[in-house]
Amino acid sequence: MRLSWRSSGRYPPSHVPAGGAIANYCEGQTHPRSQSPGCTIRWKSLKIRSIMIVKLKKRNAQYRDLSVGQPYAVIGIEADEFRILNDAGRPFLYPPNLFSVLDNREPADWVTEIGDDGERYSYPPPLNKPGFFEDFFDQKAKAVATFWRIVNRRLAASSEVG
Repeated sequence: MRLSWRSSGRYPPSHVPAGGAIANYCEGQTHPRSQSPGCTIRWKSLKIRSIMIVKLKKRNAQYRDLSVGQPYAVIGIEADEFRILNDAGRPFLYPPNLFSVLDNREPADWVTEIGDDGERYSYPPPLNKPGFFEDFFDQKAKAVATFWRIVNRRLAASSEVG
């Protein structure tokens, strides 16, 4: 079973930071990825537009598609790894220990799930569907269009806030 919540910060709802307020408590919904009943908690924050930003700490031969000091927007978190657009513009997963976090604010609409082993999954709703990234990497038109629509909107919105 995975516990799910929608958050605008890095904390689960039981640790709502200042400026956050619980909007709906346990809707009793089952998330599509989970086969067992789940609980979705939504909470709102005063931060309307935000995006998590990280930068590579040091050059790493295993990750040549990343540049030291370059800020990267975190698109989502999957099994505790950051999904970011690398220097080639591909949305790959990277271990978080490679990065320094410049801005830890997360978008208010991210759906967060905790897996059976305590691993975290967080994505915007359109990207939080089973098999979404498999379809994206298989170049299925709908997934590719959805991905770029969501990512471009978020990057544009975050640059307006700057």
